[in-house]
Amino acid sequence: MEFFPAYLLMARLEEEVELQRKLLNVLMVTSTRINKERSLKSLEYLRRTVNTLKLMVVTIESTERVSDSYTRESILLTSAECLSLTTMILEAFERNFPIFLESITLYEEPLVERMEDTVSFIESCVGRSDPSPTEEIAQSVDEIIKALEYYINVGERSLKGMV
Repeated sequence: MEFFPAYLLMARLEEEVELQRKLLNVLMVTSTRINKERSLKSLEYLRRTVNTLKLMVVTIESTERVSDSYTRESILLTSAECLSLTTMILEAFERNFPIFLESITLYEEPLVERMEDTVSFIESCVGRSDPSPTEEIAQSVDEIIKALEYYINVGERSLKGMV
């Protein structure tokens, strides 16, 4: 019998990816700068994006118990899409919000570059006959999550001091 929670996690991740697409569309259409009142709401969207990445990590970790290669590949591709959308969301927020992605680094590597490298690595794992290195992917995304959480907390404290 197949590991049932992996399917539930994948379905939930797909829902979150769809919400990310909608958020990205709104951010692309909105060209006005975000005022102080809306800044805290924007941080909530960033927190939700981070929670989606956490769901992605759990979903990727669940692939170790899935014997169906199609399901494993679907999880990896959905995860790559999730991380790509997160990169685009951060870049869209940078246009309207006082965050500077080039200053956010992870082991002296720009965060966005690290995210793009991780997406490339995930995509390279699709179609392999050997088991995919899910632990390595999960660890990389977890480091990205921790960096984002840190900067979101800093931004939130800064904004609360301004309002």
